[in-house]
Parts: sequence; structure tokens; C-alpha cells
Amino acid sequence: MRTPFLVSLLLLAPAIGAAENRVPLPSGGSIRYSGNASQTRLTISAAGKKSQRVFLARDSTVAAKSAPSDVRIVAEFPGKVLILVDTYPSIPGGMSYCRAGKESFLRAVAIAGTPPKETLRIKLESCLQGIELTGPGVEWDPASATLRIHWLTGPSQKDKPEERTIRFGPDGAPVEP
Repeated sequence: MRTPFLVSLLLLAPAIGAAENRVPLPSGGSIRYSGNASQTRLTISAAGKKSQRVFLARDSTVAAKSAPSDVRIVAEFPGKVLILVDTYPSIPGGMSYCRAGKESFLRAVAIAGTPPKETLRIKLESCLQGIELTGPGVEWDPASATLRIHWLTGPSQKDKPEERTIRFGPDGAPVEP
């Protein structure tokens, strides 16, 4: 009796794994993600559009062949821009330092053109670089198309709290303050 159960489980494994690397878009469609050498590959299937791929660069704190452990949609300008957070396990440092740590990036990806392109990348969290978010972390205000980031220790000022506000224009592009 165990054999049919195990065979059924093995047959379901690819479907279970496939669901883990797919994120639904609020407007319909989805994003599939995977690791590809030292980049992350996103396949974006937006509602009413042909699937598009974009490759996102990562820094040296992420293992070259590592796939994201999580991708979360922060905001979407339907058919124009996706704002997302992608998270990876940290490369373990010596003496088990950061073995359970994480590295996160905030990105804006313009999907209106072909091919899609990354228009904003900010390091949100890093065990290895000592960058840490504080509550509430990342806040999106859709009424003003404004993103606020709150760090306990930020990327610009080591060991000091930092805040950053980014406004997005009607086309979804980041606008300098």
C-alpha cells in the first residue's frame, strides 16, 4: 500500500515545485522565477500580453546558482511596471556567519517595452552587509504612487537608521525627488 502512495507523491512533486516559483499578478497573469547562473530569470505573463523574460543581476552576497527563496509583488502599474522584492539565502560566511541569513532586493521592472528592463534596484536587507529593515519595512501608498523604505541600518549610512521615499510617475517610472 505504501508504494502507490509514494508513486503518487513523486508524480505530484513537479506540480508542487512549479507552484513554488510562480507569483500571481494583481491584474492577472503571473511571474515565474528561477536562478540562472549569477542572475535571476523572471518570465512575466501579464494579462493580454505575450510572455516576456528579464534577467536580474544579483550581487556577490548571493550564491551564483541560487534561485530566489521568495518573490513578492509590492505594486503593479498594469501593463507598465512591476515593483517587487526578491529574496535569497546569504552565502555562508566563516564560523557559520549568515548561514541562515537573507539578501533582499527591491526592484522596479518596466514591462511596457520589449524586452522588459529593470529601472530600479535597491538592496533592502543583507546579513553579510549589515543592512536591516525595521517595521514597517516597505510601504506602498497607491494613492500617491509612493514607496517608503525604513531601515534600522541602511545601505548608505552603515549602523544608522535610514529612510527613503520614491515616487513613481504615471508611466510607472521612478521620479527623482
